[in-house]
Amino acid sequence: MNKKIVLFMCAFFFATYTGISLATEKSHNQAARELAELSFNESAYHQNAMRYALLAIKDRFEANPKTKPYSAIIINAAMEVMEAYIRDPETQTKVKGITAQLYMKEFTETELREMVKFYRSKTGQKALSKLPAIMQKQWELESQMEMPPKYEQMLVEKITNLQKQGKLPEEIK
Repeated sequence: MNKKIVLFMCAFFFATYTGISLATEKSHNQAARELAELSFNESAYHQNAMRYALLAIKDRFEANPKTKPYSAIIINAAMEVMEAYIRDPETQTKVKGITAQLYMKEFTETELREMVKFYRSKTGQKALSKLPAIMQKQWELESQMEMPPKYEQMLVEKITNLQKQGKLPEEIK
């Protein structure tokens, strides 16, 4: 009789704990999804996705000897398809889901709720609206930075070593 009571109690506590755990997981997921939805900036997402798509597509078609002569035409066609894919609401929903999963791995539910609260505030709304432009300006300014001479020299040395190894022709400097 004692064994049955102990087994029943163990099963009861396990079921209760599992139920609480699932409820907590669901609540954590909801907080993460709310933050992902709130922080999603369609314009910034579009710009970044198109930038990375272009890099991947160029790499794919310019590196292939069969497609290289036609790479400009193929790249334009592929970018048109990517444009449609990136703008598709279903794609954006999937991106937000991925973002929510990443948030769940990095932040507790409490932290996520605090971020949601912040981003719903006047200052948070301003941050959400200004951050993409700040990041864009940062990239522009970074691209204008001159590489210090020691790094230019480092690049020359690397190219020279690659030439000595026969991986690059001599005329490249």
